[in-house]
Amino acid sequence: FYERTFLGEVNGFELDDVDSVGARGGILFQIGRAGFIGAGVVYSSRLSCNEDQLGDFCDPQVLPELSFSLFF
Repeated sequence: FYERTFLGEVNGFELDDVDSVGARGGILFQIGRAGFIGAGVVYSSRLSCNEDQLGDFCDPQVLPELSFSLFF
């Protein structure tokens, strides 16, 4: 996936926008006739991040992802 984070101005400082790319993967289980529950992992890496301005925000992230869906 691709993501753009628009930062703008924070506390009087103009911050550069940040581009990220990543991937997600996981599994879905059907519950009942119209429900699904899922679990997975998301990896996201910042492409254009100014570490002087944003510090740890620029580090790559690995996050858990949980989902629940109902279909009608």
